[in-house]
Amino acid sequence: MVFGFMAPSQAALVTFNLAGGTGTNLNSYSFTSGGVGLTVSTAVSPTTPVSPQGFVSYTNPGICLFANATTASRCGVPATGGTFPASYNNLAFSFNSDVLLRSFNVSQTIAGTANFGSLNVLSNNASIGTSAPIIGNNTAINRVNFTNPILVKANTPVVFNTASGLTNSAFRISDLVVDTVPPVDAPGPLPMLGAAAAFRASRRLRRRLSNKTVKA
Repeated sequence: MVFGFMAPSQAALVTFNLAGGTGTNLNSYSFTSGGVGLTVSTAVSPTTPVSPQGFVSYTNPGICLFANATTASRCGVPATGGTFPASYNNLAFSFNSDVLLRSFNVSQTIAGTANFGSLNVLSNNASIGTSAPIIGNNTAINRVNFTNPILVKANTPVVFNTASGLTNSAFRISDLVVDTVPPVDAPGPLPMLGAAAAFRASRRLRRRLSNKTVKA
């Protein structure tokens, strides 16, 4: 069989807009950008080493990724009431296709000048990568890169977890930038018409060579 190769697929940067939410506290939120789907959820067991918070906080500044608070004003209030979690620190992110995590934008920090440390990305309780340190001063909006691009396989939840922050501190992110991972190009059969044409041309060439041999 005759094989050919398709043109190679190209990776593409995709930015998810995580700002402008309604503030409604649900178990998950879904986003779509550049043909890639993203789900942010609290349903992280068994991929997280700590108990998940009961809701996702999604308001105008962005998705809340961390809060160490004694008041509900830091990242909203639980959907069904109750006490505000002292540690809000372990949302799960999953994609419907393979991606490389590149960076995110910190849209709000609360706690004055504070170093929140690096964001740790966990899969099945194990770290698969980290970000640069997150530093905020209440008003700064800054781009934070992952130290190295982190491969996240399709439909495999990873947990965004940060180590620490000051009491009553919090931060939100307004976007997440990923790189799509193109599928590996595999050889495939040429179109049937092309294969048939190649076969006929080969047969004519063999016939001509045979005729020349007989005449000689």
